[in-house]
Amino acid sequence: MVSCFFLCPDADCSRINLLLSANNVLMIRSYFMTSIPEALYEAAKIDGAGHTKIFFQITFPLGKPILVTMGLFSALAYWNDWTNGLYYLSGNQGQKLYSIQNLLNQMITDIQYLASGKVAGNIGAEVAKLPTTSIRMAIAFIAMLPLFIIYPFLQKYFAEGITLGAVKG
Repeated sequence: MVSCFFLCPDADCSRINLLLSANNVLMIRSYFMTSIPEALYEAAKIDGAGHTKIFFQITFPLGKPILVTMGLFSALAYWNDWTNGLYYLSGNQGQKLYSIQNLLNQMITDIQYLASGKVAGNIGAEVAKLPTTSIRMAIAFIAMLPLFIIYPFLQKYFAEGITLGAVKG
């Protein structure tokens, strides 16, 4: 593993992996290399635009779909990352700060323990009757609910990027 001390000497380097994965970089590069026609850049240079103006007025607006997509992928990576909370939050005070994924994982573990029958008394037999698959699917739906709410607001950037730039033949 490559040391990233020079990038973030005081911060946790595992966060860089969530923001800037090699897959995201390759997807962004291939999008910019293949979907924006070279004729747009040439026309802007003929009109006298510099590199900064070309970037902010042509490349950036046409690249919004891939940037929003990669932002959504990074947000999903953070939303689904329960290991950071498990590693860095401990004790009773840390459990108050758990993310929803940590809480849902803990609920599933508790249900499995209760269903295993190791609990004294009649509780294990009653919990064994619970539909664990249905509970897991309900928990998964609760975890995805914020993403279902956010996606319609981001969807306009996908359609906008497709229709924004075109070179007429």
